[in-house]
Amino acid sequence: MADTKPEAPAWEEPAENPASFEKIKAALEEAKIEFKLTEHKAVMTCEEAAEVRGVSLDSGAKAMLLKDTGKKLSKEGVEYYLAVLGASKRFNSKAFKKIISCKSVRFATPEEVFTKTGCLPGAVPPFGNLFGVPVWVDRSLGKNEEINFNCGLRTHSMAVKYEDYFNFEKPTFQVFTDEEIELGDLPKEDAKEEKKDSRDAKKAERLAQR
Repeated sequence: MADTKPEAPAWEEPAENPASFEKIKAALEEAKIEFKLTEHKAVMTCEEAAEVRGVSLDSGAKAMLLKDTGKKLSKEGVEYYLAVLGASKRFNSKAFKKIISCKSVRFATPEEVFTKTGCLPGAVPPFGNLFGVPVWVDRSLGKNEEINFNCGLRTHSMAVKYEDYFNFEKPTFQVFTDEEIELGDLPKEDAKEEKKDSRDAKKAERLAQR
């Protein structure tokens, strides 16, 4: 009779850890970025969060942790990515995979989210750099002067000017929501490739002149 491996025990959600919240708060204070902090009942979804904050769903910054599950990582040493988009928009997985040149990507499991960020699902903030995770932000979020998000805890929200967030986090700006893709006028996928092409063209021109 073939041996069967015992099933791994189901992950039990731990109590929230305020460490990530304190880390975010300290980083923003050190950078002298103004923010409004709100405490409220625990929320899990963007819709619940918008209602309890008394703000529009559009202004919510939805932060989704994604995992590269390809046989070989698309970018050396990078296993996770943080995609940040307007909470009312639909994430386009196909577009995002193309942007990061990744063949296979999936949403991180609750356990992976907690292990990587110290946050429970629903509390992940749009600050991946604090956790060593590269960040991509969708164009939809920048249409808000002020953005709102859970900041490491399901019971705490922050409001920050989008411009301050962008300058602090320095995410990669792209388009990976259905609504923004439909609008067209998409940004360049990789400025580095454009510069490389320009250098190659100039090199070829010099060689042709010899």
